[in-house]
Amino acid sequence: MSDSFVAVWEKDGGPGFDARHGLTGEQYQQTFTQLVSNGFRPAWVQGYTIGGEARFAAIFEQVGGPKFDARHNMTAANFQQAFDQLGAEGFGPTCVSGYVVNGEERFAAIWEHGRPVFDARFGLTPATLQQAFDELGPKGFGPTCVSAYVLNGEERFAAIWEQGRPKFDARFGLTPATLQQAFDQLGTQGFGPTCVSGYTINGEDRYVGIWEQGRPVFDARFGLTSGEFQQAFDQLIGQGFRLRRVNAFDSSARAMLSHFTFANDISAADRARLIDRHRFALASVEACGNLNADEKKRLRDTYARVIHHTTLNEPGVNASAGVGGSTLNVNFGVLFPQGDEEISQTLITR
Repeated sequence: MSDSFVAVWEKDGGPGFDARHGLTGEQYQQTFTQLVSNGFRPAWVQGYTIGGEARFAAIFEQVGGPKFDARHNMTAANFQQAFDQLGAEGFGPTCVSGYVVNGEERFAAIWEHGRPVFDARFGLTPATLQQAFDELGPKGFGPTCVSAYVLNGEERFAAIWEQGRPKFDARFGLTPATLQQAFDQLGTQGFGPTCVSGYTINGEDRYVGIWEQGRPVFDARFGLTSGEFQQAFDQLIGQGFRLRRVNAFDSSARAMLSHFTFANDISAADRARLIDRHRFALASVEACGNLNADEKKRLRDTYARVIHHTTLNEPGVNASAGVGGSTLNVNFGVLFPQGDEEISQTLITR
């Protein structure tokens, strides 16, 4: 598993909800059927792929509302048919998610009856996404949802616009650093995130997001493992926040580290700490202003290799590795007591 989560919580005093992630298509359908029968309605769904298999994250709210329709694992043709059919019946989309399974586009979406005038598009490139914003903005449309995915190595987007939205700011192609800058900058201007979607392109994590003015108090986090997302969820729910948006994707950093192997005498705790420090080192590479693009690429390529970890017992030596080799020998008794920063520096220089 190499899933990376990005999520938005709001303190808005809204209805009760139920949130799930990591669901297979069958589990999602079972959850959907059960919760709807108990008075919940779907508020958010995102499809993503981990290890080539589709997974779903969804939020259901215990609240009344207009008629709805929700579908998942749609092909592009199925998706277009659903838009045509449901649009003719007075339904408008509230959420759309694009993802790729076995090299083919798949979509999940939610429609509600009686939505405002909308425009929805999918299969957009960065250029055609920008063209859509340029075209629809002067007509009074604002974005409500945007989903990013990668098809045959190229960025694609699915998005929904509605008329009559508040003042907004939308950005795409964001790095982790520029995403954080956007959160900081726009937050001070009274904007809150309404949708953030992550993806990996050319070995690097990227994000697209929408912010609207006048949102409730929020907390937004990204780059979370499944466990970290659950910890944040428990913490923020205890502080009165509700999960409003969640997105997951197969992160480049986590996918790379899934190739790592370990000798049998390395404990689970030591393996976990090594992985954590490797992740920190790799993230530091991306943020380092002293490395040029070629140097960063060489380091990413190194991390993409299968690296086997063994135990080293040589006195006074932190770790060792052969030039161009694929084995890293770690002296746990010497290196680990020196602390996390030294561990990361040692790992990245071997």
